[in-house]
Amino acid sequence: MPIKNFLKLLSIALLLSTAMSLEAQNEAIIRNFLNENKSQLKFNDSDIQDWVIYDNYNSDHNGVSHVYLRQRHNGIEIYNAVANFNIKDGRVISMGDRLFRNISTSVNSNSALISPIEAIRGAAAQLNLSISESPRTLEPVNAQHFIFSNAGISKENIPVKLMYQPGPEGELLL
Repeated sequence: MPIKNFLKLLSIALLLSTAMSLEAQNEAIIRNFLNENKSQLKFNDSDIQDWVIYDNYNSDHNGVSHVYLRQRHNGIEIYNAVANFNIKDGRVISMGDRLFRNISTSVNSNSALISPIEAIRGAAAQLNLSISESPRTLEPVNAQHFIFSNAGISKENIPVKLMYQPGPEGELLL
């Protein structure tokens, strides 16, 4: 392998390593921030113990890391329960918060009431679409996320993901 190619690969590896360690560092900063400020933010332990980072980037012009997370309960994401954190010099300088409080008392169930295919049929009915072929599973992403065939109602395959949905009374419906 020519030295030029080796140096390129080494540079890419270093960049990936730095990005991954920065994400882990930001995750620890956010976890500490939430734990230290939970009473001020009106969180209980279960509200801030389960979340996932879905975007993370740095602004070169000001050195701020922007981290976006989605709240979960028992590993299942809560629709629209998001927060963004701006981090500089190892501390949170601002937070945007659309996280839920008192999740454990708001959850209606820990098992889905309808199947993924029933969800597709329900969405099609809501949109006045006629299903021309039965949806079939093309690929399970994990136990809560599947990709289905287009069923004649979509130009693309249909992703189906188990999530908690906020209800009209503040409850979280699975």
